[in-house]
Amino acid sequence: MVELLSPAANLKSGLAAVEAGADALYVGAEVFGARQKAGNSLEDIGQLCRRAHLFGVRVYLTVNTVLYDRELCRAEELIWQAWQSGVDALIVQDMGLLEMSLPPVELHASTQTFNLTPDKVRWLEDVGFQRVVLERSLSVKEIRKIREATNVELEAFVHGAICVGYSGQCYLSEALCHRSGNRGACAQPCRSRWNLYRSGRLIEQNKALLSVSDMNLSERLAELVDAGVTSLKIEGRLKDENYVVNNTAYYSNKINELGFERVSKGTSTALFTPDPAKSFSRRFSTFLFDKRKPTTSLLNGTSGEFIGKIVAIGRDYIELDRNFSINNGDGLSFAASGTNVNASEGRRIFPNAMNDIELGVEVYRNFDNSFEPSAVRKIDVDIEFLDGIIVAKDSTELTAHIEYQYDELANNSERAAENIRVAMGKGGDTIFNIVEVEIKKTPFLPISKLNDLRRNLLGELTQKRFDQYQRPIRKTTIAHPELPVAKIDYRYNVTNRLSRQFYEKCGAIQVEQGYELEAARGAELMRTRHCIRRELGLCGDQESLYIENNGRRFILEFDCRECEMMIINYGRNSKNSF
Repeated sequence: MVELLSPAANLKSGLAAVEAGADALYVGAEVFGARQKAGNSLEDIGQLCRRAHLFGVRVYLTVNTVLYDRELCRAEELIWQAWQSGVDALIVQDMGLLEMSLPPVELHASTQTFNLTPDKVRWLEDVGFQRVVLERSLSVKEIRKIREATNVELEAFVHGAICVGYSGQCYLSEALCHRSGNRGACAQPCRSRWNLYRSGRLIEQNKALLSVSDMNLSERLAELVDAGVTSLKIEGRLKDENYVVNNTAYYSNKINELGFERVSKGTSTALFTPDPAKSFSRRFSTFLFDKRKPTTSLLNGTSGEFIGKIVAIGRDYIELDRNFSINNGDGLSFAASGTNVNASEGRRIFPNAMNDIELGVEVYRNFDNSFEPSAVRKIDVDIEFLDGIIVAKDSTELTAHIEYQYDELANNSERAAENIRVAMGKGGDTIFNIVEVEIKKTPFLPISKLNDLRRNLLGELTQKRFDQYQRPIRKTTIAHPELPVAKIDYRYNVTNRLSRQFYEKCGAIQVEQGYELEAARGAELMRTRHCIRRELGLCGDQESLYIENNGRRFILEFDCRECEMMIINYGRNSKNSF
């Protein structure tokens, strides 16, 4: 079976994702999630679980930051509270959590645990994880190799923004402004503008050298599933409800078209035409899904719907070569810049800013202010109206019944039967779509009584659906398989005593503190398959390169054998992470 996993920034967004066709949701609590601005109360998480579980939709809690010693007790308390609220699994990064007394909740290894190789994924499987979230930069060929070497469930991103550096191994934000990505506070320096120097000469100025286009694997889903991926994940816990509904509905339709069996139940109907181009993006690509190649950085990037070329420029307006319906507040993208629309008149658009505007430049809309996607999800139900009893059976073969009393059969059986069909056929604001009402007896019952019977019957069926839902239970025990190295460095992200204890049980004899606790000189701040030298056609060039941002300079080093680039904070540091 295939799972479509959607983000939920909040309760409203999560509920909307369920309606749009998600099979599972990932959501953060108020603390310890890798997106600090996307936290939710336990009450909201519980409400989301109750609604999601009616459709068999699972809810995964992100507890995927590294923890400090002072936070360990609160984290353990949160996990138990989340379990009691109904969550189905934890997505974790910090191995210190595994040394706690945990409920029997499934454990998923976050992409932040740097899951790039068969050896690493197999090790995490041996630890006791039920699922591993794969590194975004893996090719389909590499995913197949991981599947061949392991049995653990595999989860892969299929859509959304890409962390250019290996997940969990990026310390650039912490080095620049003391905002750690491993603590959920990344300042996204990869989206900033940088200067590039070659042997001391400035060769690129104020360019988005580290910003790569967004992922869109919507046409490659069958290959991913064939390669062994169980869960297809949409990125975006900081994105708004429109983004979530639009992309969830789009990917849900794609999965259905391929004929894959779904994890959850019910039929989702989009009340709009899903289109990823309608939601903000930084262009789309398949990234490194096929092979190592230039990763289309945003040196000259555009995104969204193409709306035309600039043929005239006024003091405060641009004129396009074609008609296109534009709304006030829409977002525009051109060259390496973007702005919003203040007003429009025919082919003339009055932007909020006039930066990077030149004749002939292509203009794209990357935000449609009028686009309000919505969807509704229902479970089909057949109703039998029998003598003294009414039975409802849903599309999953679950049944409920209620009894009723009547004084006499209807004199006009046809009219009475029609009243019954109309009254019992109203699904209303329930999760049910009444497909058929079969009548074996036609008693005389007032409309108000029929409405009460329907509400009670569907209420019983709703409760049955809630009661029959079974959360996955962790069947594995936490183990401590041997590490490939005895000395582990800061890239293992050890920031608390329990994490240290875990790795020592795995055979580590020397454990460095995480970068957040001790910013080592010469540290490798980022390792990535996005190579600036290759992007600029300088592959194999031996001249020194460094990048600069607001006066801070970082050396670039290259592992050509592995086709990787490293950003170094003054000096060298050997690779020591698997």
